[in-house]
Amino acid sequence: MPSPPPLVALRTYAAIRVSMVAVIVGLGISVALEIRRVDGCVQRSLSAYYYTPVRSVFVGALIALGVAMIALWGKTPAEDAFLNLAGILATVVAFVPTLDANSCGLPAGVKEAALSPDARKSLDDALIDANAPAVHNNVAVLVAVIVIALACTAVGAVVRAVRGGAAPSMPVRLGYAATWFGTAAAVLVLLVLYRDADDNGSFFNHRLHSWSAVVLFGFVILAVGAAAVKKRIDSGAWTRWELTYWVLAIAMAGSALVIELTGRLADPDTWYAGHRTFVMEATLIVLLAAFWVVQTIDRRLDGAPRY
Repeated sequence: MPSPPPLVALRTYAAIRVSMVAVIVGLGISVALEIRRVDGCVQRSLSAYYYTPVRSVFVGALIALGVAMIALWGKTPAEDAFLNLAGILATVVAFVPTLDANSCGLPAGVKEAALSPDARKSLDDALIDANAPAVHNNVAVLVAVIVIALACTAVGAVVRAVRGGAAPSMPVRLGYAATWFGTAAAVLVLLVLYRDADDNGSFFNHRLHSWSAVVLFGFVILAVGAAAVKKRIDSGAWTRWELTYWVLAIAMAGSALVIELTGRLADPDTWYAGHRTFVMEATLIVLLAAFWVVQTIDRRLDGAPRY
């Protein structure tokens, strides 16, 4: 019978997981304070709070969540791969801002001018130009760190093979390969798109943020599903934990679909139609926090994955 994990390991693991929930709560409080400051005006998306006093909390929260998802091991190679890829995309969402910013907090005259159709392109260009130095610096750092991590992982695998270490099982090798090649592919795509960063009309400047956010939550949903499958493998029958994971996965995917469809069908002049992205992002982040709380309780006595 394997020995129980050290108490310090369990406490560290729990502290990291609980801190992720605390980060999400902090982001929510920061956004609420900003909405109150501007007399109830809400940005069209949660990501648009990058351009408000919430910026430091928003970027810091995404980086913290990304690092934690990468650092914490999943119970299976599949779950671990999904969390790693989601963590990488979280940093992309943090470093490459959206252009979906409205005029909350601006004086009435300036607000009216900013919302006019003729001013939209000028405003987008101004946002891109103002943030270009930070985006270029941050993306370069992100790519460099990921490339170094991939190189170290590859070297470590070669050294282990040369020294005759125990060969990992096939699921483990497949899991590592999926993460390694998936991450390498993400870096290549990012580099290709980054070549057009100086073009204000490029996909990099107008679509990279939104697509990264969509794929990020896609990987999170897959990770939740992988956690549910692991519970079935361990128990061989339905358990409350497996059921809870499936409910959360379906709630994430279903809420995103329902909010997007109803938002598109709603009257364009309504608050809901204009803020469906904010509603969707807020809902998904709340569900992510719920999943993290549930999984922390479920795995509170577990050690490192044994695969």
